Amino acid sequence: MAALEKVGQYGSRLARRPHYYAMRLFGRFVTVQRAVRHLPLSAPPAPRTASPSLFPDVDPATVVTALQRDGICVGLHLPPATVEAIRHYADTAPCYANFDPKLGFPIARLAEATERIGPIGAAEYFNAAEQCAAIKQLTGDPLLLDVASRYLGRQAAWMGTLLRWTMVSSAAHLHATYGQMFHFDLDDYAVLKFFFYLTPVDALSGPHVCVRGSHRMRRIRPAYYSTRMRLPDDRVERFYGRDSIVRVFGPAGTGFALDPFCVHKGSVPVQHPRLSLQIQFVLRTYGFPYGTRDPAELQSVF
Repeated sequence: MAALEKVGQYGSRLARRPHYYAMRLFGRFVTVQRAVRHLPLSAPPAPRTASPSLFPDVDPATVVTALQRDGICVGLHLPPATVEAIRHYADTAPCYANFDPKLGFPIARLAEATERIGPIGAAEYFNAAEQCAAIKQLTGDPLLLDVASRYLGRQAAWMGTLLRWTMVSSAAHLHATYGQMFHFDLDDYAVLKFFFYLTPVDALSGPHVCVRGSHRMRRIRPAYYSTRMRLPDDRVERFYGRDSIVRVFGPAGTGFALDPFCVHKGSVPVQHPRLSLQIQFVLRTYGFPYGTRDPAELQSVF
């Protein structure tokens, strides 16, 4: 009965938003992803800033080649002034515990917030791309847009920007909830994400981990998992081999491009929390801009 109810619920959702839920059903298969790239899809192009790129020394063709081969390309670096501006915003604006718009708090009062609401696995800043000029400039950076459009095969659409703390936590149930077990993302048939560390990240600070090449050579069993399912480390090593697993370390400002169809995770910080920025480009947005909330919904825990 439960299975029939689930099928009925999915059918109802498919009728309401057919394009989105069809993508969620079929988009996990590599052959479908490749075929859809050749279909005529319409989406508003991502806005481009008039200022020069913050990455003048990066060759977009080199980045795209690495992405096509490995699904990940490291070597992007934010200017120190940009890191400082985003950190200033993060220190002064409220973030929201466990992505709940009713649980806002300043990061300086993390200990107090934890006492009030319990374990905090992550905290996100809503509407950061609108409120922080440095982040807004990055979302329209000419180099990032050029790489995204080349990789996706058409003019890239901006789907959202996430500025997020990932906390030191021993609560095991939070690890799967906040992407700290291996998974792949299913936001569109073709997606490209740019990540930037705003704090130094070493082995104790929750480095991002990616399985090189898994975007184009997915094993059958992981391909059938929904994005709510998570894969344990030992299974990923058996599927893809330990040598395929890449961990990204670096000082504040370190950045990389990632095809999120690669099996990946943000590992659990064990000593220092990690602040990272994620900018996402897609073929079609489906009306779900990431990282935004109605300001009227936002509340403080204090």
